[in-house]
Amino acid sequence: MRRQALLSPRHRALRKKRVVRFSVAFAAAVLSLCAAIVIFFNSGFVRVSSINVVSDDAVLGASVQSVIDNTVLGSYIGIIPKNSALFFPFHSLDRAIRAQFPAVASVSFSRHGLTGIQATVRERQTAEIVCVASNDCYDADAGGIIFKETATTTGPYLIYELTLPKGTQVIGLQFIDSGRLTDVSVFVAGLSKLGFSTDSISVLPDRQYAFSLRGVSAQASSTMKLFINEDRPFPLALQDFSAFWQTHLASAAAGKEKPSLSSVDMRYGDNIIYKTR
Repeated sequence: MRRQALLSPRHRALRKKRVVRFSVAFAAAVLSLCAAIVIFFNSGFVRVSSINVVSDDAVLGASVQSVIDNTVLGSYIGIIPKNSALFFPFHSLDRAIRAQFPAVASVSFSRHGLTGIQATVRERQTAEIVCVASNDCYDADAGGIIFKETATTTGPYLIYELTLPKGTQVIGLQFIDSGRLTDVSVFVAGLSKLGFSTDSISVLPDRQYAFSLRGVSAQASSTMKLFINEDRPFPLALQDFSAFWQTHLASAAAGKEKPSLSSVDMRYGDNIIYKTR
């Protein structure tokens, strides 16, 4: 047999009051905790009070300073200030600054105490010159990123020539990756040992390249175009061109063909197609 005890109206009223008091106390505790959090995060000792930007370029440094200052205005969900020392947006600022200023390679942040931050701007360094349609020329870094216009094409840099669709945004474009740049540089160094200097390199579609060569020795004293593609690795292409060049010199010395070449095309496997003047 089951028994069920019925609460009297007085007991039910007391229970209801206890529930109400508990609910009010719980809500008050939550509000107090939220208020404490807001007060804590808005207090001066956990908010960044100074941001110092270090850059070799004063104009660029001032622009980066402005971006950082504007980014840390306001708050997250109206509670946590964006300049909170505990939630400072280091990574998002680095990405935003590099996206806005292609000349910036990276921004590193360091703390000075709890409320001081230093942002050190590292700029891209020129490794190559890129000319678009042989008119407008730009500086590119060792990663193939074009980051600013250049006033001169003279200097110890390889010059790359690109043909891009009309309207292409050149600044910020990676025209070639760092691995290929290294391969091309080694290839050019090998050509110099054969007596050729490289005036410019045209980057063609489908991983093809056209090298404008100028002879700097008695055996190679004219200009010519050398075409290669990436179907054959650069070291092997250099080896094959070297063998071809030695054979050609021997044939020219024997009077079997003209010594001056206008072009050598190595894009067809083992077949090398060349033209003489």
